Amino acid sequence: MSAPDAGFEFQEHTADVKLHVWGDTLAALFQAAATGFYRLIGELVSTDVGETVTIELQAPDATDLLHDWLAELLFRFDTRHLHISEIEFAQISDAYLSATGQGRRVDLERSRFDSEIKAVTYHGLEVKQRRGRYEATVILDL
Repeated sequence: MSAPDAGFEFQEHTADVKLHVWGDTLAALFQAAATGFYRLIGELVSTDVGETVTIELQAPDATDLLHDWLAELLFRFDTRHLHISEIEFAQISDAYLSATGQGRRVDLERSRFDSEIKAVTYHGLEVKQRRGRYEATVILDL
């Protein structure tokens, strides 16, 4: 049986949550991180009205880029209640990403919220390649 090409899992951590993600490519890793991020928040029911969202980020390395990616998703969720799905990466490297996705407002009445993510931390965060795939563990402050 072969391992999935991308995924995520939650691991216990004192007052926070560790989100361990992996993918065969950087794009798969960042997609898995976004999927895990939204799943941690809860079961999100979106409105039918959507908008195309473009995100462009630069960072010194893949670790900072992953942090900034999740921080951007958190910012858009907190300020506009946007759940960004159907993400496509036009470009992604260790220091740059350009992505588009469908941003839909979350229906706050019909959604079930499990966790409130306050921040994406740098504590122990590192994107690395192991056994032919990218991996990272990020601690999310709840």
